[in-house]
Order: sequence, then C-alpha cells, then structure tokens
Amino acid sequence: LENLTDVMENQTSISEFFLRGIPGSPEQQQLFFGIFLCMYLVTLTGNVLIILAISSDPHLHTPKYFFLANLSYVDMGLTSSTVTKMLVNIQTQLHTISYVGCLTQMYFFLMFGDLDSFFLAVMAYDRYVAICRPLHYCTVMSLRVCSLLLALCWILTHIVALTHTLLMARLSFCVVGEIAHFFCDIIPVLKLSCSDTRINELMVFALGGTVLMVPFICIVISYIHIVSAVLRVRTPGGGSKAFSTCSSHLCVGVFFALFLGVYLTTVLGNLLILLLIRLDPRLHTPMYFFLSHLALTDISFSSVTLPKMLMNMQTRCQAITYAGCISQVYCFIFFGCLDSFLLAVMAYDRYVAVCHPLHYTAIMRDELCVILVAGCWLAACAQALLHTLLVDQLTFCAGTVIPHFFCDLAVVLKSSCSDTSLNELLILTEGGLIFTLPLGGILGSYIRMAAIILKVPSFTRIFKALSTCGSHLFIVFLYYGTIAGVYYFPSSGNSKVKDIVASLMYMVVTPMLNPFIYSLRNKDMKHALQKFFRTVGTPGYR
Repeated sequence: LENLTDVMENQTSISEFFLRGIPGSPEQQQLFFGIFLCMYLVTLTGNVLIILAISSDPHLHTPKYFFLANLSYVDMGLTSSTVTKMLVNIQTQLHTISYVGCLTQMYFFLMFGDLDSFFLAVMAYDRYVAICRPLHYCTVMSLRVCSLLLALCWILTHIVALTHTLLMARLSFCVVGEIAHFFCDIIPVLKLSCSDTRINELMVFALGGTVLMVPFICIVISYIHIVSAVLRVRTPGGGSKAFSTCSSHLCVGVFFALFLGVYLTTVLGNLLILLLIRLDPRLHTPMYFFLSHLALTDISFSSVTLPKMLMNMQTRCQAITYAGCISQVYCFIFFGCLDSFLLAVMAYDRYVAVCHPLHYTAIMRDELCVILVAGCWLAACAQALLHTLLVDQLTFCAGTVIPHFFCDLAVVLKSSCSDTSLNELLILTEGGLIFTLPLGGILGSYIRMAAIILKVPSFTRIFKALSTCGSHLFIVFLYYGTIAGVYYFPSSGNSKVKDIVASLMYMVVTPMLNPFIYSLRNKDMKHALQKFFRTVGTPGYR
C-alpha cells in the first residue's frame, strides 16, 4: 500500500479530476437526482430483501440461492461504487473526484463488474448440473465446491481489478482533465493521460476480453447442454420441468424486481405529490386538495395487494389467512370505491373551474371541499363494509385455491361452497351504481365543459381546457377502461390471465402513473417540483 502511494505521488502532478456527469440544466439535474435516487433505493431494497429471504428460509439454503445471495450483494456493491458519488455531485454541484478516489472507484467498479460476470457463469454451471446430472447434484455441488467456486471468483476479480488499477497508478496526468463520464471508467481516464498507455490498452483488450468471453462461453455451453438434455427427455412434463428449473437464473428476480420497483415508484411518487402540495402555498387550492387525497388513496390501494404478492413471490408460500383475505377484500373495495368517488369529485371541480370561473371560489369553498371528501370516505367505507360482512357469512371448504394474486371479491365468491346469490345481486346492483354514477358524473361534467368551450371556439381556450383537464381524463379512461374489461366485459378462453393483467393495470399501473401525469403535464406541479429540488439542493439546507 505504501509503495502504491509512492508510485501515485511520483507519477502524477494532479490531485483531482472533473467528472462531466449527466448533462442538463440545474432543474433537470434535480429531476435526475430524484429519479436515480429512487432507482438506487429500489436496487438496494430489492437485493437486501433477496438476501434476507434466502438467509431466513431453510428451504432456500441450496447452491442455487447461495450464489443468488452473493449475486445480490455484488449488485449492491456495483451500484454503490458509482451511483452514490454521482448523487453527491448532483446535489453539491461539485463535479470533482480526488485522484485516489478515482482509482479506488475504478478498482471497485472493475471488481464488482467482473464478479457479476463470473457469478452468472457459476450459476449457469449450477443449473447445468441440476438438469443434466440430477442424481449427482448434491455430490457435485457440495458446500465445499460452492465455497471454492465463490472464493475463486473473488480472487480472480481482485487480481484483474488490481492489475488494471496498479497499471493506471503508473501513468502521469499533467493537467486537470475532465472525465467524459459520470464515474471513473478505465477508458475515459486513459484518454487523459500524457504517458504511454499502450500497456494499459493491451491489458484492457486481453484481460477484458478474457473476463467477458470466458464466462459468456461457459454460460452458452451450459445452456446448449441443458437444451440438448431437455430435448432427449421423453416424459410428458419433463421438458417443462427442466426449463422451469433454470428459468429463474435466466430472469433473476425479474418479476420481483419489476413489481417492487413499481410499488416503490408508486409510494415515493405519490408521497412526493403530498409533500409538494403541503409545502407550496400556491397548491393550496381545491384541485390539489382532492389530488392529495387521490395520492393517499393510490398509495393505500397499491399497498393492499402488492406487499403480500411480493412476500409470496419471495417465500414461495402462497397462503393467506381467512382474516387476512377478508381484510384484503374490505381494503380493496374501500380504496377502489374511494378512487372512483374522488375522480368524480375532481371532474366536478374542473367543471366549475371551466364553466363557472368567476364563481369558482364561492362554489368550491373549503367547507364544501371537506364535505365532498368526507362523503367519499363514508360512502366507500359503507360499500366495503356491506360486501365484507356478507362474504363473512359464507362458508368455504378446506384447501380453497383463489386463482388470482389477491382476494378479489368475485373470485372469492366463486370459491365458496354456500349460496352466493345475495352477494352476486349486491355486486350487480351496488357495484353497478358505484361504477356508473361516478363515471356518469365525470362524463356529464366533461360533456358540459366541451359544450361551453365549443360555443365560442378558440384555440387558446381549447388548449387551456385540455391542459387543465387532460391529465384527469387520461387517468379516468385508464382506470375505468380496465375495470370494465375485468368485471363487465370478461374475455373468453384465457380470461383468467387477461383479467389478472387488467387488474394489474388499474391496481398497479394507474397509481404509479398518477404522479408522472400530474407532475409532468401540470405547470403548477412542475414549478413546485423544481422549487422543491432547488431548496433541497441549496447548500446549508436543513
């Protein structure tokens, strides 16, 4: 270490580099900060959950999940080696990195990047043994072999990363250079050197090609053997069973990471809307008062189903208690109805703003807004409680399987072994009213608005009306369209799969899109967002 420090001091005459980072205006930089911070937190949270699930569940103490846990750790290290510095630079507006810090970042980036490559190759070999040598799997993939493979990966990557870093430390950098990247990647740094870099470039080509190609070839060969072994299987489900064994490696945590990312985006995005409306006095209006309640409802609506689904995916335990299922039914109906009512109230608010602008303040006073929101909450609570109490009167046979990812009311009723005619009648009548009345109110409001605007056609008026109501209309069409597809126009054939996809649209996608639609398409929200990030990014902010 002392020799390395001496070499670095003797060979370079600069103490820091400038990182160009991500181009954009200060406002765009703050937006990038929010996006990349969310992505970084999603990465950390998802991989930590994978590690915790594997370490806490004895059923997952197998070679496959042993390597997966190490891959999760490496993914966190690879992301942390670059993204954290980028986030600090965005916030402080200081795009410098010390010479030692640059070499350190380069070392960890190379080490974790190479580890990722080696682990994928080892996991492919593990799947090859599991499928092509199933009877010898426990012997071949013993704990000792797994530990040796893991240690070999770490040693090789350490050697490769250390070689490149030591060769880089021998170079001299005569002027303060700007690295055309957001981190110290080896190629951009080499371009700044005023020394002979041919040895470095040769090592990048030789070692880099080896580190890239050898694991890739191992993965390809492993799966060629797997495919050939599967094609020789004559038993009726043997092929599908073999493919299912290695599919999790080909798509490591894809669905879990996808839905976890969607859920965290939904929660963080809607929390940001609540925070902006609370902090910016210009947003203390009826429109944003209703929007804040819609954001709170969207967070709760997603939290009813997604956390349980994510837990089931990780633990491989698909069970839910009877009380938990009934609670999920209640919360699903409650927040679903509340979403519908709030969309109708927001449409009425837009109608008054467009058709009666001079009387808007008098009509949409604080008392009326509170009454409308309270009415939405009470009506949704009564509706959910009615259906939940009726479901609680039914009997269910042991071993009931719900063909859905959550306890949907209609699906739960089909699983009952008692008479459900009263429940179905109430769904048809009450559910129809809950669906048609708010939708009718929304359509009536917008038809009235369109009629008023078209009486005196003006491009400016039409553009202003669309900017005022466009985001709300998009959410209405997406929300009610998918609900109608599930409950009123069910498809034939593969209806269960299509219904699940449609349910994901209105339960997962719509709440996630709300923050983007209301922030990116709304001028007031964009100004509030830019002001918030400028305030947070101000030095000395507390």
